[in-house]
Amino acid sequence: MLIKQERARDLAYLNSLWKLFRALHQPESIEALWFSLMELKGPILKIVQVLSGIPGLWSASIAARLQLVSSTCSPLSSFAWAEHLKSEVPHWYSKFSLKECYGGALGQVHKVFWNETEFRACKVQYPNMHAILKQDFQRLNLWRSVYQWWGAAVDTSEILQYLYKIMEQELDYQQEGEWMQWFHQHFQDIPWIHIPFYYSEASSKNILMMSWLQGKNFSQEALVELPQKIRDILSYRLLYAWYQPFFSKGILHADPHMTNYMWNQEGHIYMLDFGCVQHFSPSWIEGTKALYTALLNKEETQGIYYEYFGFSPLSEVQKACIDQWAKFLYGPFLVEGPRILPESMTQNGLHLLKQLHHTLQCHGPVRIPLEFLLLDRSCIALGSTLIRLKGALCWKTCFQSVMEEDIPKPYPL
Repeated sequence: MLIKQERARDLAYLNSLWKLFRALHQPESIEALWFSLMELKGPILKIVQVLSGIPGLWSASIAARLQLVSSTCSPLSSFAWAEHLKSEVPHWYSKFSLKECYGGALGQVHKVFWNETEFRACKVQYPNMHAILKQDFQRLNLWRSVYQWWGAAVDTSEILQYLYKIMEQELDYQQEGEWMQWFHQHFQDIPWIHIPFYYSEASSKNILMMSWLQGKNFSQEALVELPQKIRDILSYRLLYAWYQPFFSKGILHADPHMTNYMWNQEGHIYMLDFGCVQHFSPSWIEGTKALYTALLNKEETQGIYYEYFGFSPLSEVQKACIDQWAKFLYGPFLVEGPRILPESMTQNGLHLLKQLHHTLQCHGPVRIPLEFLLLDRSCIALGSTLIRLKGALCWKTCFQSVMEEDIPKPYPL
């Protein structure tokens, strides 16, 4: 269900806020909060997913669940949605499959029987999303105010301003199509990375027409009998597909949750959903490399946070907290030898966030640049899939080969 009316969304927000407070003290209430958010749909789901990576903004159990919130939406199949499709794509509506479709936070993708030999995929935006975006941010400011009053460890004021701009970008399907073209061209010589082809003549700001890609998802069921060799290949190639554009061009696909890529038995990767692509400055790329090198060599990091990332002055305690989190994220890339990323990393990360939040509450809120948060989110989302894949790689060697722009290798090192 998509709640569109302003008064109805007001009531739904109050309901969700109440369930959030219950879940903070009663972890078993997370299910009630989850279903409440699913009723809302819209930009708030994307925003909440990004904010779930902020230390202490949620309890550990809520943060883990909300990382998946926008990737587990069920598609709309009501009469009202069918009528919306008819109004948006009147010439092609008869070609749309109403059964083969995939729901998201902002819209859903339908399989299109374009002609006798060609299938396409069409992403159609939910109605009235721009107005709902403004409403959602007005209500979200209420959540932010409550969080700051509660005893904030992180200053979220600037983050919400940046997130609004990002969400406006996600609602522009023409811009998403242009980024799709960019990735298509960037990886055109890599035979094991596949990007949908963008049909600009059949697209608009709220309609995105692209080629249909058929692959397997990264669910536990799909991976259960996967040979170790294919696990290793897919793990390396996912790492390459996400971070090679970042280190070489400053372009990051900032939404790498597991429904935004697929795979096949030959070890090929299919990248999807280019609505949240961010262009980082050369300073940020150099800063990311400098931070990794400093952590690897156990060197001082204080100047890196100021010079490259734009952090406000940090106390020794605040810097130590950020260092701890950076060491956790970079951890697999700092160790020699092949290893499988353990499933315990997820819980360890959540426990670490809880500890850091408690420490930062006692030493003033920290202003975290949005770019840092997006890198953090990307690392967590991609890392969760790599943990699930169980690839046995020397992650340090693989990461350094991507960072140093070595010739891409079809198999892991």
